[in-house]
Amino acid sequence: MQITAILLAAGEAKRFGANKLLHLYRGKSLYEHALNALCDAPAITEIIMVVNEHFRSTIHDPYPKGHKRSTFLKYVLNPDYRQGMGTSLREGVKASSANADAYLIALADMPRVSAKLIGALISFYQQSDKAILIPQCGDRRGHPVIMSSLFREALSSLSNDQGARQVISEHSHDVGYFVTEDDAVLFDVDLRSDLGQ
Repeated sequence: MQITAILLAAGEAKRFGANKLLHLYRGKSLYEHALNALCDAPAITEIIMVVNEHFRSTIHDPYPKGHKRSTFLKYVLNPDYRQGMGTSLREGVKASSANADAYLIALADMPRVSAKLIGALISFYQQSDKAILIPQCGDRRGHPVIMSSLFREALSSLSNDQGARQVISEHSHDVGYFVTEDDAVLFDVDLRSDLGQ
């Protein structure tokens, strides 16, 4: 099974008040945590990082040349990022390989999601009969979410800030849950105070 990871990193971070993805969290920038976890997850066959024009001009590749996963990383610019997350997901899916069987949709401001957790999520998905898999910790849903490429057309048509929520709600019978006690699937950085957690 070919899994394309789409890392959403084009948000404006209005609540944070700056480009939060460049800020350090436990010694590394937020986006490096998220991207390195995807790079180290063995089941990922392609990584697409969707960015805005300002972010792309300031970042560097977070791993040295020769990293075992470096050839699988593609940066994609979202010119419509101000219109919301849905547009970034749209651009990521449109740029993905036509051979992708599923998309793992990850957020660049979730630094605690590990390669091990991603691997467990993918393994569960591969054994599931559901087309959509959402991690759940306690009574809350989290990220990353995995969606079958059966939804490629619908995801490629997104145009607002709802992300994949609308597609998921329209196909609720296709949704399965990966229940975990790891609250990394819930933790994201919205405010500067979150960097100390």
